[in-house]
Amino acid sequence: MCNLVFTTMECDDVPRKPELAFKLVSATKSLAATCLQSQEEWLDLIRAVEEVEVKGGEPATNIVVHEKVRELPSQHSNKLTLSNIVP
Repeated sequence: MCNLVFTTMECDDVPRKPELAFKLVSATKSLAATCLQSQEEWLDLIRAVEEVEVKGGEPATNIVVHEKVRELPSQHSNKLTLSNIVP
């Protein structure tokens, strides 16, 4: 699943990929995003969306990347190397 997100972000060729996380749109701002690095964490995302749907809430979620990655100019995305960005 991460590969699809990385393709969408146009960073397929970047040697060190940014860490992904998710946050439900309905979650409070103070709630931290949940990592999406393993298959189990992606299943956690699916379960969280299903729980919101069952309760009749908005099942939308955001995929989140590190703030420094978001700040990079889009014209440099094809030259991105994250060795100095990702902690």
